[in-house]
Amino acid sequence: PAAAPAEPAAAGRPASLSRSASNFLGVAAAQPSKPVTRFHDLLFPDLDRDDAVDAERARAIHHTYLQPMLQSLGATAAALRNMCTDASGHDEAAGDGASVPSSRAVAGVMALIKKPYLEGSPFNGLGGANSSTRASAAKNGAQAAEALTPDKVATCIEADIKLVARRLFLLWGRFVAMLPQDDVGLQHPTTAHGPTVVGRLQRTWLAAQRRWWGSRLRNHHVRVQKILQPRETEELEADFRDLRATTGNSVDGPRAMLSVFDAAMLKDPTVLPVCASHIYIRRDQPIPKGENNVVETTPRASAPTAPSFAAPSTPGIPLVGEAPTAAYKGPHLIVMQHGWYASSFDMRLLRAYALLLFPRAIVLSPQSNEDNTGGSIGPMGQRLANEIHNFIKHRCADLADPDPAMGRISFIGHSAGSMIVRTALTSNVFKPYLAKLHAFISLSSSHCGNMFVPSTIISGGMWALQHLHHSQFMNELQLIDTTDINESFMYKLSQAQGFEFFRYVVLVGSPQDCYVPMHTAQATIPRPAEMDKRGDGSAYIQMATNLMTPITRKTADSTKQTTVVRLTLEHKFSQTNLDTVIGRAAHLAYIDSSAAVCLVLFTLYNLLK
Repeated sequence: PAAAPAEPAAAGRPASLSRSASNFLGVAAAQPSKPVTRFHDLLFPDLDRDDAVDAERARAIHHTYLQPMLQSLGATAAALRNMCTDASGHDEAAGDGASVPSSRAVAGVMALIKKPYLEGSPFNGLGGANSSTRASAAKNGAQAAEALTPDKVATCIEADIKLVARRLFLLWGRFVAMLPQDDVGLQHPTTAHGPTVVGRLQRTWLAAQRRWWGSRLRNHHVRVQKILQPRETEELEADFRDLRATTGNSVDGPRAMLSVFDAAMLKDPTVLPVCASHIYIRRDQPIPKGENNVVETTPRASAPTAPSFAAPSTPGIPLVGEAPTAAYKGPHLIVMQHGWYASSFDMRLLRAYALLLFPRAIVLSPQSNEDNTGGSIGPMGQRLANEIHNFIKHRCADLADPDPAMGRISFIGHSAGSMIVRTALTSNVFKPYLAKLHAFISLSSSHCGNMFVPSTIISGGMWALQHLHHSQFMNELQLIDTTDINESFMYKLSQAQGFEFFRYVVLVGSPQDCYVPMHTAQATIPRPAEMDKRGDGSAYIQMATNLMTPITRKTADSTKQTTVVRLTLEHKFSQTNLDTVIGRAAHLAYIDSSAAVCLVLFTLYNLLK
C-alpha cells in the first residue's frame, strides 16, 4: 500500500508511531480525527463500527493483509515438499544413523502441507488459499456479504491472520527440525546417503555466484616459454571491452543470474571490475576446454589429449594437469600477510570472504609485523616465519606432520606482504613446511622492486616518503639500500628459492595501479628495462629471470609442478578523485573493495578449494 502522508500526532502518541502504523496497515489518506483504539478503526477509518461494508472492499482488504503471509506459507510448504521428496528417495537406502528424515516424519509433514490453509474462514479462497478451498469460495463469500460490518470484517481478518500464522509457525518448525543439527552441511556438503539440505543450499548459491563472477573473466592459456613477456595493452583492452559487453554486465544481469546477491554491491554491474587471466602451461600439459578459455598457441600434435579436471562449464581458473585436492588430507592453512604500514585488520574483508567460500580452511592474519613494517624486509620475514611456526604448533598440529600430503599451506600477500612471505620461505624455521606449500597469491606486489615506474607523481612521492620516513623498507624496495645493485636485498631475494615451492603462483596486477606497476607485480620484463643503458635494466631483467627460470626448468617428472597464473584487473570507479588519479584506489581495491575481493576469490576458487 502507498505510504500515507504525514499527519499530526494523535493525543498521547508520537507522530512517528502514527505514521509507521498507518504505513504498515495501509490506511487510506483520510486519517481518523479520534485516537485509534480498535482494529476496525484502522481498517475502516471512515466508517463506524456498525456501518455496512461493501463486499468487494472487504475482500480487497482481506487480500491485502493475508496475501503476503500466504505467499510465505506457500514457499515454506514448497520447500518442505521438495525436502520430503528427496528424503523419500534416500530413505530406503539410508539405514540407521542416516541424516535424512524418517518416513513417519515425512508423512506427518505431507499431511500438514495438504491441509487447507484457511479452513473455516468466511473469506476462504479469496486470499490465495489452496485449490481445495476455492470451490466453496462463492458460498462463503455470499455468507460473508450478508451483514458485513467493520467489526465483523476486522474480527475475521484477525482470526485468519492467527490461523495462517499458526500454520506458518508449524511448517517452519518442521523445516528447522529436518535441517542438520550440526555443521555437516557446510563442512561435508554430501554424505553417503545424499546431499544435506544446508549443503544443497550452499552449493546452489555458490554455483550461481561462480557463474556470475566467471562471466567477468577471460582465460588465456600461454606456453610457459613466454612467461617473461608482458601482455600487450591492446590485447588487454580488447578483453576488457568484450567482457563488459556481455549480458551479465547489464543492470538486470544480477537478477537474471542470481537469486541471492548483495544489491548494493551489484547495483550497477557496469562499474564492477573485470579480469583477464593468463595461465602458463608446458608443452606436455593439455589445454582445458571452456567457453571463456582462449588458446593463444596450438599444442603440438604429440601433446597428450587427456581431459583436464575442469569441466567446460566450470567458471574461474581451470585446473591444469593433476587434481591438487585428490592427494591431500588434513587442514588447509591460508596465511594473509598485510603490507607496508598496515595491520591484520586491513585483511578483514579478504578473510571474511575466504572463510565464507572455504569453510574448512584455517585463515591466519599475522600480527607480528604490524608495528615494524618500516624496517628491513629480512627481519619481517623472520617474524612471520616464527609466528606461523608457533601457530601450527599450538593451533594446527596436523601441519607439523612430516607427511607432505598431510595438509596444505597457502599465502595471500598484499603489496609489501608478498615480499615478506618470500623472505619467510628462506627461514630455517619454515623449512619443515616447504613441502606443504600449495598456492601463493600476490596482490599488487613489487617482486622486482619499484623500478621503471611510469608515473612521475608516484616517483616523486616515493622520493618524498623515503626522505621523510627514512624507511629501510623503501630503500630496499627501490634497490638503493646498497651502492652495488647486485648486492641489494631485493636482488639477493630473487636468487633465493621461492615460487618453485608452490603448486600455484598467482600474480595479480592492474594497469590502473600506479603504486606498483604491472610489470613488477607480474614479474615480466617491460620495454623500458630492455632499453635501459644505466645498468638498472639489466638488474631488473636478471631478477625477473631468477624468479621464473626455476619454474620453466621443471619437467613432467618433477615432484611438484608449478603453474603460474597472471590476473589483470580493470576497475571502474564511480567517481574520479585524487586516489583514482594517482592509482591508490586500484592498489587498495584488493583489500577494500568487496567486488574486487569476490572477483579474485571466485576466479581462484578451483585453486583454493
